Amino acid sequence: MITNIPPMIAHQLLKYILPFFIVAGIIVSVTAQGANNSELNSLTACNEFSSSERQDVNTKDGKPDGVAFFIGNWQKVTKDFVDLELPIFVFVYANYKSDCQKMQRNVFEQKAVGEFFNRNFLSVKINLQTEDGFKFNNDYSLRDYPSYLFFHPNGELVYQSSGHMDAESFLALSSKALSLCQTKAKILKVAVSHEGEMEFNVADKYDNLYKKLIESNVKYGNGYYNPDFLYEYAYLLKKFNVPYQHVANQYLDVLPKNELSSTKNVEFVCDFADNIQSAAFNLLIKNLNYYSVIADEELVNKRIKEAVKMSVILAAANRNTKELEQAISVIKSANLPDVEEFEFLMRTTYFEKLERWQEFSTLAIAYFKDGNGADPNMLNVFSRKFAVYISNELKLEKALVWAKTLVNDKPSNFKYRETYSALLYRLDKTSKSLKEAEVAKALAQKKGLDYSSTLYLMESIRTQKKLSPSIIEE
Repeated sequence: MITNIPPMIAHQLLKYILPFFIVAGIIVSVTAQGANNSELNSLTACNEFSSSERQDVNTKDGKPDGVAFFIGNWQKVTKDFVDLELPIFVFVYANYKSDCQKMQRNVFEQKAVGEFFNRNFLSVKINLQTEDGFKFNNDYSLRDYPSYLFFHPNGELVYQSSGHMDAESFLALSSKALSLCQTKAKILKVAVSHEGEMEFNVADKYDNLYKKLIESNVKYGNGYYNPDFLYEYAYLLKKFNVPYQHVANQYLDVLPKNELSSTKNVEFVCDFADNIQSAAFNLLIKNLNYYSVIADEELVNKRIKEAVKMSVILAAANRNTKELEQAISVIKSANLPDVEEFEFLMRTTYFEKLERWQEFSTLAIAYFKDGNGADPNMLNVFSRKFAVYISNELKLEKALVWAKTLVNDKPSNFKYRETYSALLYRLDKTSKSLKEAEVAKALAQKKGLDYSSTLYLMESIRTQKKLSPSIIEE
């Protein structure tokens, strides 16, 4: 969802558009919410701050004073906003780091900082402690928080830094990053003919989409339910991360049944089967064989898994075991090719989100047993999670057996050696742990690989620091 609207649009929204949202029964919040939601509730809204931490930018005359962040997953940013041709700034934060909160409160809310970033960047913030945050962290091997990453509009990482700094230092760093991006972010020049060029503000693209959204909100609020309109409206809502399932459900309900098999509607069903409670998902499951042939079995299985996984995350957010079991029942009825493994992953995901490490570790030990025959990368990930989150010595010993199996099978894999080292460290075998980390470093150097994670691990061992979740790599 977009909770902080880009400054070039915010004034228009507040002055002209907000009343239409009220007419349509949709309320857009541009101020911080006061309720204290749990951290898990933030998972259901991708990377949105929990309300106890969320600091929406201060506004004056409808214009934000601070940085206007897009709050959504990284994949959506790189997919849906690439055509804006804006450099992208990413702020990666962790709830447990006070420096992250200080940056949000003392730097990002400053007017000068807001003006600079809102003019030159599409700004995104990602919570390290969410699923998307973990993946982003692993993709870019972040080791300190807060982290700041600057991307060229084509998605190429141009510059990065980390740590707390004052507003002046941060603006200096950001100005350097902007110059490296080699692009003008506020005004794009597009060649329109041999006669010359035209200039247009990037806000126009936002503006047109928002206008279309507002017009559709008003139509829908006035009872306009034409199938073609509902089809387009559902996709528009989804693009902006606004609740859309009710419209998708309504479209499928009013659609003549003989049109469900058209290519257009087969794609629609697959696109909106992202919630096990949705009409599209029910259609997919009830006609599984048909959609597997028409839309490709691999794509259908992937869609089912995505919907189930989201339901499991929501079940964890609601602390609802019944919802978990409902999602598990879908796994069993969908005839997935790897049903046992996927059920295991979903159950452990549920326990991990709730930080119920006792159940998490017991389930993992029962599934992997001695580790032989297990998928090596998955076994490595779970071994690392044991190193970070599990305190029971007997269970750590079990994970050590897994890691040793991985090292024996692939002695040249420095990541497996890192995991083995981390578990030795947790079992107070410091000397041996450091020795294994040195071997991992040498292996990485020999292959010309990035071994910054190994150096981080070695530093933690030498200084007797608690292992950070950042060592976990999917």
